[in-house]
Amino acid sequence: MGSKFRFVLLGVYLFPLVAWAHYPEHLDQLVAERSCPGCQLSNVPLSGVEIKGAKLAGALMKGAQAEWADLEGADLSEAILDKSNFRWANLEQANLSGAHLAGADFGTARMNQAKMIGIIAPKVEFSYADLTRVDLSGAQLQLAKFLGVNLHESRLVNANLENAFIEQSDLTETDFSGARLGHASLKGSNLKGADLRKANLEGAKIDKANFEKVQLSEAVWIDGRICALGSVGQCN
Repeated sequence: MGSKFRFVLLGVYLFPLVAWAHYPEHLDQLVAERSCPGCQLSNVPLSGVEIKGAKLAGALMKGAQAEWADLEGADLSEAILDKSNFRWANLEQANLSGAHLAGADFGTARMNQAKMIGIIAPKVEFSYADLTRVDLSGAQLQLAKFLGVNLHESRLVNANLENAFIEQSDLTETDFSGARLGHASLKGSNLKGADLRKANLEGAKIDKANFEKVQLSEAVWIDGRICALGSVGQCN
């Protein structure tokens, strides 16, 4: 069954065998058992593959091509996924905590309720993704792109979002407490009811952003001022 599966992948997606020829048994194991923690799967073609609940903790998957893949509930914690492609993929309730995602593309992916605590993801692409109720606490997201995303009720506590692009997004009731948002762009985003207590917004761009009912106690405002205790909706 494994050999037939690889043949179909090659025939449909035209990926060269050399992309994973050194460890074909790892792909066999993933397909047969939906479990291959720590496996070598760099550049593997997984486009459109359904492997819900797959156990891939610590797997080396740099450059993986997984657009349209169904990885709902998968365990990708501590996996190396730099420069991988998960556009349009289903990663709902997946666990990516501690994963390396530098330069990865999750554009338009479904990731609601995913767990991504402490991910290392500079320059990651999340534009138009569904990130409802995700946990990105402590994530390293410098220069990340979040155009048009849904981050409603998500947690980005103590996350590093310096120079991130978070425009035209739904950030309602999102927890950014303690987050570093220096020089980030929040233009046109809706932050109604968000928690920005002790967050650092110095140099951030907030044109046409909605700060209604946003908690700003002890936050560093865009001009460097420290907001007073009890500041809501504006920095007092």
